[in-house]
Amino acid sequence: MIANIEEIKWDEWQHGDQFGTRSKNLGRAAGAQNLSMRMVELEPNKQSSPLLFHTEDEEHIFLVEGEATLLEGDEQSHLVAGDYACFLAGEEIGHALLNHSETICRFLIFSQNNPSDIVVYPEHNRMLVKALGQVFSNQPEDGFIG
Repeated sequence: MIANIEEIKWDEWQHGDQFGTRSKNLGRAAGAQNLSMRMVELEPNKQSSPLLFHTEDEEHIFLVEGEATLLEGDEQSHLVAGDYACFLAGEEIGHALLNHSETICRFLIFSQNNPSDIVVYPEHNRMLVKALGQVFSNQPEDGFIG
């Protein structure tokens, strides 16, 4: 199936002043069942999400436009358009992108679409269990996952 990117609506997510993206779910629009692909825009001075890792899904990021800092545990790497990163399933190192520039950063995220995946947010002691569609935490809920 073919999907016209111009016809796909933007999904927006934000939490406070630190986190926020807008994205188009290209895979879903084209009828994908086993893989997920999103076009993501990250505004200046925003982080894509709290640091996270996946237990079952491998995730790939390709920077299409702009620049960003890849946060990977305690490490930081400068990425520019054309750079590519891969995060293997089960690697217990949280990752996210931070747009430190003055312009929008655009990137593609490819990942498996495994319903048994658990997304772990190590800095917040939380996890999203995809099969249940629920977030579990040992701290009071503050709604950072949207």
